[in-house]
Amino acid sequence: LLIARTESGVIANTTRYLAAQDAADFWTWGTADDEIVRHSHATAEDETARKPVRFGDTYTLRETRKAGVVTAEMLFPQDPSAPAWAYVSCRCFQVGLPRKAA
Repeated sequence: LLIARTESGVIANTTRYLAAQDAADFWTWGTADDEIVRHSHATAEDETARKPVRFGDTYTLRETRKAGVVTAEMLFPQDPSAPAWAYVSCRCFQVGLPRKAA
């Protein structure tokens, strides 16, 4: 189940990111909004809601561990180029913000 959740999420979020680039300039991070959402992912949702990320720019996900803070630069939630700790078993999603009509 862990592998299936991770791989299907990576495919969905990669597809969502690529498709939304033509219709949106910015994106935000969405979570499943339940008790098992990782603190770092809930923080990403809050931070990107206040300051959306421009498509093509990365969001720096931060997680505090005993050894200190670790970071991952991500183009979108479940970005497979990020370290595994940042996206394995993640249920988050990217939300493209529609461009304003000219």
